[in-house]
Amino acid sequence: PSLSIEPKEAILMTVETSKYKRSIQLNAILYPDIEKIHWKSSNPACAMVDEKGLVTAIADTHYLGTVVTITAYTDSGLSAQAIIRVENPINAFVRRAYDLLLDRRPDRLGFSFWKKRLEDQLETGTSMLYGFFTSYEMRNKEIDDEVFVELCYRAILGQDKDEEGKAYWIGKLKEGSSRKSVLKSFVDSEEYRQICNEYNLIAGTIEDSSIKSFIQKCYRNILGRNSEQEGIEYWSNYFEHAQDKERAYKDMLIGFFQSEEFLKKKMNGEDYISLCYKIILDRDVEEEGLIYWENRLLREKKEDILKAIVESNEGRKKIDRMIYE
Repeated sequence: PSLSIEPKEAILMTVETSKYKRSIQLNAILYPDIEKIHWKSSNPACAMVDEKGLVTAIADTHYLGTVVTITAYTDSGLSAQAIIRVENPINAFVRRAYDLLLDRRPDRLGFSFWKKRLEDQLETGTSMLYGFFTSYEMRNKEIDDEVFVELCYRAILGQDKDEEGKAYWIGKLKEGSSRKSVLKSFVDSEEYRQICNEYNLIAGTIEDSSIKSFIQKCYRNILGRNSEQEGIEYWSNYFEHAQDKERAYKDMLIGFFQSEEFLKKKMNGEDYISLCYKIILDRDVEEEGLIYWENRLLREKKEDILKAIVESNEGRKKIDRMIYE
């Protein structure tokens, strides 16, 4: 007598997507077929199985992924197992980035950060991947152009490089194109947008975040006026010629926020915090964050709050993107 299950492995999503299903029918093959087959799940809270072997994903509960064993068995003691990997689309996309770009499992803190940002639609698929490409961890790898292009194919298009395409993009880089411009070409492709659709994510694109664009943003939002050419040239030259671009970025912010023109506004604490978020984090401040920083303002100076927001995890990621080429 024998009992087996087909298929023996499967991936299910907690939310059905264009590629992945939420349910799968397992087939138990019993020989001779003379007994009733029972079914059980090792974790019904994550994947349940009915009396006919239909498995349905319920929840992806662990940042490293959720694996559930489905067992078919008979009263006489025969049994067979299938391994079901339960994925939440967003969780899976984040784990995929860690695997393909950083070549490691996600850490709990980093995973939680990106998961929440994607869930709250504060990040798109593209902005998250760009965050990985521009991270300290990635930059410290000091990858060459060949490896960079290979990662673009794997992490963005989900495919191995083709030699002709690889040669084309390496040639573009050698001709002077920035890595940022190459990344933009990959994320603007139809193949990448299909991948984001498979994970129920907004694809997004890489916006112009050049230093001149950032300086103009500071003039408009901090000083409340259009920039003059002299100011644009001064700050852009200061940044471009600085050996320590992180320091130059912080100096620019302090220059605007501590300028006599800005200080004359005598901005209240709530408006100051909101402006810091808009300039540094490129988003609105949430209520919880506003309360936190307002409490700190009771015992700290505004410039201390500015520096703390810049040095936050989210703020440092923005710095990485600003200086990455």
